Amino acid sequence: MLAVSCNAGCLVKKDGLLLAVKTVKSGKWDIPSGKPEGDETSAQTAMRETLEETGIKVKAVRLLEDFEDEFHLYECHIEELSAQSLQNPLNVPSSAIHEIEEVAFIDIHTLTSANTRFPSILPRIKGLFKTLP
Repeated sequence: MLAVSCNAGCLVKKDGLLLAVKTVKSGKWDIPSGKPEGDETSAQTAMRETLEETGIKVKAVRLLEDFEDEFHLYECHIEELSAQSLQNPLNVPSSAIHEIEEVAFIDIHTLTSANTRFPSILPRIKGLFKTLP
């Protein structure tokens, strides 16, 4: 994995559904992602942000896409599932309520350019999601 520090996020697939977050600011869906803290690698950033935004601990297993060194997208696998993690929608962690409105496993086909935070990369995200086990 890259030892670069940059914005990063996780594609997490469970039972054919995408782990997604709806942001407070935009009211649109996104994947768990964010900016690095300190000297984190992009993989560490992706895992930490997913935990902070969803309450689910994941492991970054492979870099899926390097969007011109500005954003790294990882395939992430769930490491720990709590009883809360089995509900849908999930509870937003209290530390993320200022940033995240909703956390859910959603059908990726429900995402459109109108309801997604970064519509320009949506086709690529959908393509990468299809490659996940």
